[in-house]
Amino acid sequence: VEVSDVLAEPTTPYSMDGVWIYSLLGFEKTRTWTYRCLSLLFAVPLAFLCGFLLAVLACLRVWFLVPCVQLSNTFLPCLRSVFICAVNVFVAPF
Repeated sequence: VEVSDVLAEPTTPYSMDGVWIYSLLGFEKTRTWTYRCLSLLFAVPLAFLCGFLLAVLACLRVWFLVPCVQLSNTFLPCLRSVFICAVNVFVAPF
């Protein structure tokens, strides 16, 4: 965002140079410090929240998802053979 977008002057009447310079300076400083304060206010807590969520997801993956996949790889072949046998008994005759 440029100063001329926010504080535009008509082309014919101009204000004094000091007014334009100080309004430009005030706009730039306000924009910079507003960004810094909002970044400090929101970015630091949001970074902690994202880090906490990532840690929870990593813990769930290591302690829950991987063991469930290992168990399913261990026990599903038995269930698959039972399912194939049931399909052959009930569906194959028709």
